[in-house]
Amino acid sequence: MKQVKLIALDLDGTLFDSKKQISKENIDAINKATELGIHVVISTGRPFIGIPFEAINNTGIKYAITTNGAAIYD
Repeated sequence: MKQVKLIALDLDGTLFDSKKQISKENIDAINKATELGIHVVISTGRPFIGIPFEAINNTGIKYAITTNGAAIYD
């Protein structure tokens, strides 16, 4: 079986619920993935300035693919 190296997550309707919050279960899963060495990446149509950094703070997420793939940030 191949090892997972990267998980890419959309924000709206995927990572965030209808209140624009991340569930504790999702935060725990992201933290566990990053502890295992898996890169967790935001992949969104939003521009970089549209990423709610306060919501993803302390999740281990270090990378973002933004503007529908037009830009990548570390």
